Amino acid sequence: MSTEFQQSLVQRTGMALAAVILLAVVNMVASYLTAESSENDAVRINLAGSLRMQAYRIANEHILEQSGSSMGNMESLEKSIAEFETRLQQPVLAAHIRNSGNRVMLDAFGLVETGWRQLKPELIAGTTQPQQLLAQIDRFVSDIDNMVKTLELQTESKFRVLRFIQGASLLLTVVLASIMFLNVYKYVVGPLYQLVAMAGRLRAGDFSMRLDSKSNDELSLLADTFNDMADSLDGMYRTLEEQVQSKTRHLEETQKMLRFLYDTSRRLSEQGTIVSKLERTMDHLQREIDVSAVDIHLQHASPHHPFLISSRSSAASNDSGAHGEADEDTPLLTAYQLQHDDRKYGSLNISQTGADRISSEQNLMLASLADTIGAALANEARKDQAHRVALMEERTAIARELHDSIAQSLSFTKIQASRLQTLLAQDADRQELDTVLVEIRTGIQSAYAQLRELLTTFRLQLDSPGLQPSLLATAREFQDKGNIAVTLESSLQNYPLTPNEEIHVLQIVREALSNVLRHSGADQVRILLALDEELGMIEVRIADNGSGMGTPGPGRNHYGQTIMQERADILGGTIEFASNVDSGVEVILRFTAEHATSPVAGKQQANTARTGS
Repeated sequence: MSTEFQQSLVQRTGMALAAVILLAVVNMVASYLTAESSENDAVRINLAGSLRMQAYRIANEHILEQSGSSMGNMESLEKSIAEFETRLQQPVLAAHIRNSGNRVMLDAFGLVETGWRQLKPELIAGTTQPQQLLAQIDRFVSDIDNMVKTLELQTESKFRVLRFIQGASLLLTVVLASIMFLNVYKYVVGPLYQLVAMAGRLRAGDFSMRLDSKSNDELSLLADTFNDMADSLDGMYRTLEEQVQSKTRHLEETQKMLRFLYDTSRRLSEQGTIVSKLERTMDHLQREIDVSAVDIHLQHASPHHPFLISSRSSAASNDSGAHGEADEDTPLLTAYQLQHDDRKYGSLNISQTGADRISSEQNLMLASLADTIGAALANEARKDQAHRVALMEERTAIARELHDSIAQSLSFTKIQASRLQTLLAQDADRQELDTVLVEIRTGIQSAYAQLRELLTTFRLQLDSPGLQPSLLATAREFQDKGNIAVTLESSLQNYPLTPNEEIHVLQIVREALSNVLRHSGADQVRILLALDEELGMIEVRIADNGSGMGTPGPGRNHYGQTIMQERADILGGTIEFASNVDSGVEVILRFTAEHATSPVAGKQQANTARTGS
C-alpha cells in the first residue's frame, strides 16, 4: 500500500489507531500492575493499626494484674501478648515488608520489632512501674504509628504514579484524536462530499461532472475511477437506450403471443365440438400472424388417412411432413406435431409464402400452440372415455335392477302359468283354477308396480343429478301416496358417490318406505344420511313410528328384506333391521364409498388428517 500511495489514508488511520490502542494498553497494564501491587495494602494498614490498640490493651491488663484487681489476671495478659506477637509476625505484614526492598519500611518495621523484644520481657516479669511502663508503651505505639504512616505513604505513591500515567495517556489520546479528526475532515470528508455529489448527478443522468484528484491516496484513486466511469457511462447510456427499445419491442411481442395462447386455451375449453373449436382457433391464428394457410390433420382412425380441418382461406397444402426452404414465390410448409403424454393426435401445418418467414418467437408460439391443442385433444378423449364408462355403468345398473325385480316376478308368473296349464290338462275344479288365476294376476300386478317404481327411480336419477334431489322427490312421492310425513336430513350434499352407489341407496330407501306404507301403519318417517368420520363409512337410517315388525299379514312381500340385504352386499356394506313395538322399525345401512377406498382418496384423507392434527 505504501509503495502505491505516498499518502495512504489507510496507513495513516492505522497508525493513529495503533497509537490510541497502544496508549490504552499502557493505561490498562499500569492499572493492572498498580492493582496487583496494591493487593492487601488495606489489610496491612488495618493490621498495623490494630497493633496500637492491642498494645494499649496489654498495658491496661498489666496494670490491672499488678494492682491486684479482680478484673486482671496473668492468663489473659499472656493471651493478649501472644495475640499481639501473632499479628505482628503475620506473613501479609511481616513477610511483605521484609521482601519489599523499601528501606524506610524496613527501618520502621525493625524499630517496632526491637521495641517489642524489649517490652515483652518486662510485661511478663511484671517488675516495671506502671508510670514507666506507660511511657514505654507510648514510645512503642509511636513506632507503630510511624510504620503505619510508612505503609500509607507507599500506597499513595503507587496511586500517584497511576494517576500520572492515566493523565498522560488521556492527554496523548486527545491530541491523537484531534489530529485524526482534522485529517479525516481534510482528506476524507471533503472528497467524500464530492463523490456523493457526483454519484447523485450520475444517478440523475448527468455525466458531465469531473472530480479533482491532486493527492496520492485511495480517495484520489476512487475519484479517477469515478471520472473513468462517467466517461464509460456516457458512452454506454446511448447504447442502452437502443437496447431498451429493442427489448421493449420484444416484450410487447411476447405479451401478444401469451395473450394469443391464453385466448386459444379459453376457446378450446368452451362448449362445442372439437372441430368447431379448432376452426375458430385457426381463424384466430391467421389474424395473429401472416400465413397463407393453416391445416390440422387429426389421426382419428389411421395416420395414413387423417381427418383434415382447414382454415376458411386455406390454399392447397403440401404433404404434412414436408420441411425445407424455398424462394419467395414457393410456399414453405412447417408441421408441428399435436401430441400429449407421448400420444400423437395429428399435426398443425402452417403454409407461408412471400419474403417474410416465421420468426423464432413465432415458431416458439406455434410450438406452444401445438402443445395446447394436443392437451385439448387429450382432454376430449378422456371426457369421451369417461362418458362411455358412465354409460356402461348406467346400463349395468339398469340391467341389474331389471333382473333383481321384474325378472323374478315374471319368473313367478311363468311358473304359475305352467301350473295353470297343468290344471287345465287335468280338468281341475273351478275353485283351484280361480286361485291360480288370482296368483297370476297378483304376480302381473306386482311386476307392473315394480316396473313403475323402476321407471320412476331412473327418471329421478336422470332428471335430477345427484342423490339428494332424488331422495327429496321420493319423499314427496310417498307423502302423496300414503299421507305420511317424511323428513330428510343429509350431510352428504358435497360427498361424491358413484351412480351405482346412488341407485342402490335410493332403491333401499324406496323399498323401506314401501314397507312402511304397506305394513307399519306409521304416519312419520325420518331419513338420515351422514358420514361416520371415525370409520370413514356412509350411514343411512330410515326410521318410522309404526307398529314394528310383527307377524307378517296376508299378502305381505316376504322378499323386501332379502332384496335390501342383496343391495347392501353389492355395496360392500351391512344392513340392520331394528324393531320396537313402541317406536316402530329402523333400517340402518352402512357401507364404505368407492371414493373413500381409492388410492387417491386415501392419500387425500391422510393429508386431511395430518392438516387437521
